[in-house]
Amino acid sequence: GNGNPATALWNFTYNAPGERDYLRLPTVDLSLYTNVTLTFDVAYAPYNNNLFDALEVEVSSSCGIPIIEYSKSELTLATNNPPAYVTDAFVPSCTEWRSETINLDDYTGIGFTDVSISLVGVNGYGNNIFIDNINLVGVDANCMPVTLISNTINSGTHTYTAGDHIEASNLITGNGTSVNYRGANYVELKNDFQVDAGSELLVDNNGCILSGSN
Repeated sequence: GNGNPATALWNFTYNAPGERDYLRLPTVDLSLYTNVTLTFDVAYAPYNNNLFDALEVEVSSSCGIPIIEYSKSELTLATNNPPAYVTDAFVPSCTEWRSETINLDDYTGIGFTDVSISLVGVNGYGNNIFIDNINLVGVDANCMPVTLISNTINSGTHTYTAGDHIEASNLITGNGTSVNYRGANYVELKNDFQVDAGSELLVDNNGCILSGSN
C-alpha cells in the first residue's frame, strides 16, 4: 500500500473457481519468541454477490495439518469505502488498502521450531486481490526476564515464555485448555494459582519439564 510493487492475484480474468493459490513465507523457528503477530496490507473489491473471492492465512507446525487463522471474502474482504462491488478490473487507489493483524502466539514456545505460514487466495472468478508489506514480528523471550500471569485462561493452547522466570497466580479452566509456562530459570505457581478439571498445564523449569492435568 506504499506505492512499491505488490503481490497480485488477477482474479478478474482468472476463471478457476475453487482454485487455491499459495504465497508461502519462509519456515520460521518461533520457539524462543512471544507476542508474535503477522501483519500485511490487502486491497480488494468483489465483482458481485455471485462472483467473489476469499483470502485466508494458513499456519502449520512441523508439517502438521494447516489451521486457518484468518479468512475473509466478498464484502468482508473488500477494502473500498464503503465496501462495494466493482464490475471493472479492480486496481486500488492509495486509500483503498487495509492493514490486517493476526496473533500467532499459539505457535510460540517449546516445540514450535518449524512453523509454516501461507497466505492463500481462493478463486471465485471475482476481482483482483493485492497484498503488500507482509511482516512477522515478535519479542525475543530472553528480552522479557519476568512474566507475571494473573488473567483467567479458559480456552485454546497458550505458551508463556520468560528469559528468567514466570510467576503465575491465575486460573486455567475449560475442557481442552492447554497452557505451557516456560521460564529460563524457574516457574513459580502462587498460592492462588488453580487448574480446573479438563485443563492441562505444562511447566518447563530451566529444561526440567513437568506436566499435569485435571
